[in-house]
Amino acid sequence: MGKKGAPKRLKRLAAPAFWPIPRRIHKWLVKPIPGPHSSEASLPLQIVLRDILRLVENTREARYIVAKGGVQVDGRTVRERRFPLGIMDVVTFPELKKFYRILPFPRRGLVPYPIPPEEAFLKPRKVLRKVTQKGGDIMLGFHDGFNMLIKVSDPTRPNEEICKVKDVLLFDLSSGKVIQRVAFAENVYALIIGGKNLGKHGKLISFTGGSGTSPGIATIESKDGKRYQTTLEYVFPIGVEKPLISLPEGSS
Repeated sequence: MGKKGAPKRLKRLAAPAFWPIPRRIHKWLVKPIPGPHSSEASLPLQIVLRDILRLVENTREARYIVAKGGVQVDGRTVRERRFPLGIMDVVTFPELKKFYRILPFPRRGLVPYPIPPEEAFLKPRKVLRKVTQKGGDIMLGFHDGFNMLIKVSDPTRPNEEICKVKDVLLFDLSSGKVIQRVAFAENVYALIIGGKNLGKHGKLISFTGGSGTSPGIATIESKDGKRYQTTLEYVFPIGVEKPLISLPEGSS
């Protein structure tokens, strides 16, 4: 007999700590399918629909609304109820005219945060990989699995400084074009996307590069003057002097 595929569900008590769900209602939960975000850093669409936003009451209703094309992620229709939703993804319900962005929130984990319609086409993406290919073309890989090829022959090609790893590029989802770059640098506005200070945001006042045995450390200062430390991998630049997108109140 062949090996069975990966299980499609998991026990509710064993769900990742960042899933903002009750732990003792029902026994089983659906697992996210492989996709743009890892299972360790995403929420299944059904969990968002049923357990968090409560737009449906059960799995049957979730399956129906997704199958009929009632949900869009980053402007594209998604028809899989187990689709993984990760940080900065924009989730739209066209018929309901409701728009959400998946964001980290202190002590709650990942949450679908309501945003105004004019922000539904904005998507910040953090550069995780930069590879110079044969001929000089540059391939950028982002935190959500998206890749962008910058052709050496492109007359609008940005210079080398615009595409560093850890930088964030703000995309217009409707056109696919880059609107703005936010460099990973001191004094930019940044969001903490992991660790004990998950969801905190403010000015990136300092950071160290780290070494082979210890990670780099960044210090974020909130609007009220409180300071939070985190590793460099958890820092997500989100604006220069202020955030380019709406963020939850009370988390700065």
